[in-house]
Amino acid sequence: MTDLLEAVEALTKPTRTKVIQDDGTVAIVVQDALLVQLETAIRSSMGGSTGGASLPSEGSPLDVGALFESLKITAAIGDWCRLVGVKPSRKSVPDLIDWHTAYIGRPSEADDFYISQLNGWVRMITAMFDRPREKDLPDPCPVCDAKSWWRDGAEYYRPLVVKYRPDDPVGSATALCRSCETVWNARELAFAIEQKEASS
Repeated sequence: MTDLLEAVEALTKPTRTKVIQDDGTVAIVVQDALLVQLETAIRSSMGGSTGGASLPSEGSPLDVGALFESLKITAAIGDWCRLVGVKPSRKSVPDLIDWHTAYIGRPSEADDFYISQLNGWVRMITAMFDRPREKDLPDPCPVCDAKSWWRDGAEYYRPLVVKYRPDDPVGSATALCRSCETVWNARELAFAIEQKEASS
């Protein structure tokens, strides 16, 4: 049952992560449980009453995919609760904990199914919150010299964009010119811009 308990706790317990700050000191960052993060993000984008929520007009666009997945998870946990005689509250964290408490006392051959499902939810939610960041660069493209780019008939400035993951901003960074669609890694782009400036 240890694997099942670990899978349940991966979704229901807050996590503590060590982060190295700019001054070299180490800080401990505590994040809400994954299911809580998912529900909070959805409510905040809808202008709900949770902490940090904003007016609908000020919030992020609603991630319909995240909402759909959250509803599926809550429904599945509710079904699991009913199978073991627990009345679901439609609150995923307490329901999952209550289900696990009731389930572990019963002989079952379904452990592998539940562990696989729970671990799948962990991977899916983690991926939602680990999307790459983007940063526009002020430089013209070193290949096509573009200072702007077009989309849907509208002109936008700063065609160079770098995408990166916060945990590895240099190694994971890729760059794109949205005008000529040339792709580089971060170091290649920096070298190309430097060479272009040197030849000007």
